[in-house]
Amino acid sequence: MNTTFNVTINGVQYVSDQAGAGAVPGWPGEPNHHYFVGYNVGGSDMTPMSFELRFTDNSEHAVDRIYFFDNHKNNKTDLLVHYGKREVAMYSPTGGYLELKFSPDRTWVEGKFAFNATRNDGANDIAVEGTFSMRNGE
Repeated sequence: MNTTFNVTINGVQYVSDQAGAGAVPGWPGEPNHHYFVGYNVGGSDMTPMSFELRFTDNSEHAVDRIYFFDNHKNNKTDLLVHYGKREVAMYSPTGGYLELKFSPDRTWVEGKFAFNATRNDGANDIAVEGTFSMRNGE
């Protein structure tokens, strides 16, 4: 299977064949982190785009379902997006979702996503949607 990360940002489509997923266990009492990352998404100055799922219960794992960006923390899962060079600008989602589907042996994951985000310096809000298909290295 080929790795792909397709995204449309404000109506402009970008495709990357560099992507991967993985999990980082949290320290005791800290959340596990699950990352779904595409590289060179939006050009060389905007790399990478990643989704980060955090679970407040360390026994939980990413599963097949739709995760919503929850800025009010109404549930115990945090879904974050990172986009752009961190020293330049960060984007905060104002709404959206990430839908995940894992292969039966969990070595592969496919995702669909859409969100709107505001840049931390107030410039150029973005509307994003896309899909990915990548190896899962948890």
